[in-house]
Amino acid sequence: MSQYEEALFEYFTKEENFIAAYEISDIFPKVKKKLVEDFWFKAKDLIEEKLKSLPEDYKKWEVKISDDISDKESSLSIQLKDNHSIMVKFEKLLRRRFFTYYGLWVDRHNDKLDRGSISKHADKIKAIKELEGEEDGRFIKWDYTNENFEDIETLKKNITSRNACRTGGILGGYAV
Repeated sequence: MSQYEEALFEYFTKEENFIAAYEISDIFPKVKKKLVEDFWFKAKDLIEEKLKSLPEDYKKWEVKISDDISDKESSLSIQLKDNHSIMVKFEKLLRRRFFTYYGLWVDRHNDKLDRGSISKHADKIKAIKELEGEEDGRFIKWDYTNENFEDIETLKKNITSRNACRTGGILGGYAV
């Protein structure tokens, strides 16, 4: 153990600290998951609120989020209510060793979609054009959020401002 870890060991194994340390270690994974869930569900609420304030054309859109954000396929998406073939999507909302990524997602199994035409039109939209990732079979364009929701630095951002979306926190740059 490092000197720091040795000091923590000494502190946690003191009789007066041991029970609290054990209880914290037992519940902390749930605390992390709830912190991240709260963030993504707040992001969903804010996007829905924004859509409601836009002109009538935008009322055709809906926001969907996975029930279990720790699932490997978890996502938050903005999509047309009657057409789920094209959407703006955040994927891997809470996964170890993965950054959450986002972009313009297209259903690769829908033969009626002209991916080339969609890609050409998407490149005219500044926010999509600036995305780094090239087409990968599912996303026309995509990028990483540069946030890993299992990482202490990202979690600290959520703690600093439990209202991260509204105050320009993690999603501040993503036009929420």
